[in-house]
Formats: sequence, structure tokens, C-alpha cells
Amino acid sequence: MITVALYGGLGNQMFQYAFGRRLALQNKTSLMLDTSHYSKYSDRNYELGCFRLGNDVTVGSAPKTFYDFGSAKNRFDRLKQLKLKLEGAPKLIAQRGFSFDLIGLVGAENDTVGQLDRLALKAGGNSYVSGFWQNEKYFLDYAENIRQDFSFNKKASGENAKIMDKIQAAEAPVSIHVRRGDYVTSPDASSTIGMLGEKYYAKAIKKAMEDIDNPSFYVFSDDPAWCKANLNLGGQAVFVEHNPPSKGWEDLRLMIACKHHVVANSSFSWWGAWLNPSSSKVVYAPKVWFRDTTIDTSDVVPRNWIRL
Repeated sequence: MITVALYGGLGNQMFQYAFGRRLALQNKTSLMLDTSHYSKYSDRNYELGCFRLGNDVTVGSAPKTFYDFGSAKNRFDRLKQLKLKLEGAPKLIAQRGFSFDLIGLVGAENDTVGQLDRLALKAGGNSYVSGFWQNEKYFLDYAENIRQDFSFNKKASGENAKIMDKIQAAEAPVSIHVRRGDYVTSPDASSTIGMLGEKYYAKAIKKAMEDIDNPSFYVFSDDPAWCKANLNLGGQAVFVEHNPPSKGWEDLRLMIACKHHVVANSSFSWWGAWLNPSSSKVVYAPKVWFRDTTIDTSDVVPRNWIRL
């Protein structure tokens, strides 16, 4: 069995699922989603219940030995210190940094590359996986499986169905995601990730108007008032603001239905663009993903997206 630790919001959980699912399919084994983190460390909740996940996927809590890592910042060191020697215990695979990381074995005396002898992408069928894994390279070989798993298990209804009809009838609907929230209010998130301001969105909107014939814009944000005051979208703009945070997946579904995308430095809108299967989609993404440039985010954005 592959067991994957879940933490963070919907977008993060999707990345964690995708990598765990890749390993499970590769090893012809089942996948367990460990939700223990939410009861101990987070005000977030498990959010993947909106999808048609694989039949051999289970959701539950792993034994404490496998999940009690502490904060994300200290996760790798804490995992390494465990040095599990239980008979039959899974290998612990932890992502050491934010960028694409092939090597991730935990349990060696040191974490130098020369002494870590297991590749994350070649993890065996009895592995516990912990990390963010925010890179399509971790699951691109199984992209069609991931897309199928992330199909929604309920049809859109009410106001969401009405907006979906508008999107599907439009010539060139463009989703715009503006993430503010903790990027603005949390000192840690602000200094590490940072809110994308008016300059980025103005450039992206201008480029979309130049590149795309007859675009119409659909805006998704946790701060629609800021968007209405600061985004110059002309007359063809719909601000999607009726879905509560607990139904963020409804916004995600509407994003995916759009033909083109302006994404924030957010895993949520990353998935909104990536799950659009169209080969002709145009995706605009920020050149600087994290404000803290000591964190390598150079390969978070797929190569065929336009970075501004």
C-alpha cells in the first residue's frame, strides 16, 4: 500500500493525491489518504470527497508513528529522526524542498544525495509519502488517470449550473483567479508567498485581450470586492462570489470549464488550468511564484504556460 499524508487546502491535497496515486498505479497497489494531520494541526479539512477517486483508494488515519511530524517546516528532519525499525513498516519518502525532488528517502544517517539511495519516483509499494509535490513531473506519466480521478461526482446545480451554461455558451471564456486571504493577512504567507498585485493582473488581462478573440472573463477570488475595485475588465466580466469556502470545488469546476486561464501563485488555480484538457488553451501564470526567492519554484509552472 502507498500511504500519502494530506495537509493544506484542496489544491495541496490534489497534488499529494496525484503523486500518491501515481506511485500506487506504478506499483499495482492500493492508496490510502492519511487525514490525521487535520485533527491535530490544522483548521483545514479533507476536501477530496467531491471527486470520483479510484476504487482502490481509502481515507483514514495512519498509526501515529507514521504521521506525527510537527510543522511542515520541520517535517523532513522529524521524519528522519524517527528511523523506523518496525518489521514491515513502510519506507518514509519525504520531499526535502519545494522543487522537483527525485531523491526523498528518510532514515539514512545523513540527508546528502550520496547517502540517500532511493528515488521518490521509484518508491516501492510499501511507502509512506509526505510532501507538497507541486510539480506535474511527479504524475505526468499517469495524467489521464489523474484527470479521470478528479472528475466531479455531482452535477452542477442552482447558480453554478447557470454560470456553467454561460461559460459553455461563451466564445472564449477566461478564468481569473485572485488569491488574497492569508497571502495578505498572515505575515508568514505574505513574506514567503506574497500576494500578486494589480500590475500582474493588468498585464495578464491586457495580454489576454491581445491574444484571444472576444474574451469574456470569469473572476474567482476570496476577495471579490478588491477584484471589482482593481481589475479593469470592461463590460464582459462575471464575478463568481456565491460559493462559500466549504464549496471551493464548485469554483474549481467552473474554472476548469473555461477555455483559457489567468492563474494566481496558488495550487488551486494551477489545477483549474491544468485540468482543462484542451490543447489550445492559453494559460497566463506569474513569473515569480513565491516572493521568497530562496525557494526554488522554477519548475512549478508547466513549460507551455505563459509566464508574466
